[in-house]
Amino acid sequence: AAGGVAALAHPKQLGLPYGGLFESEVSKLVEQGLVGLEAYSSCQSWDDAKYYRKVAKRFGLVVTGGSDFHGGGKPEVELGWLGSGVSLFYDTVEALRSKIGK
Repeated sequence: AAGGVAALAHPKQLGLPYGGLFESEVSKLVEQGLVGLEAYSSCQSWDDAKYYRKVAKRFGLVVTGGSDFHGGGKPEVELGWLGSGVSLFYDTVEALRSKIGK
């Protein structure tokens, strides 16, 4: 009702192993309206990002990312930095907007 969409941030922090259990949980969330999956985050590795991109594609989810910047509480994390060579473009916002109300 607020005009937003649901995206799963920090999926690694769920503590679920790659494969069946994680994908089963994602499937349940998709049934409840999940439209995005955060592949890029300062708390996830490149291997994590590769896996989460694959899962996002499998479930038709928008790949999202965030720097997880929290100011002075995490001085090692820079605002907007997703990792070396990683860029998310405005088409990510447009893809999320296209999912509103679906």
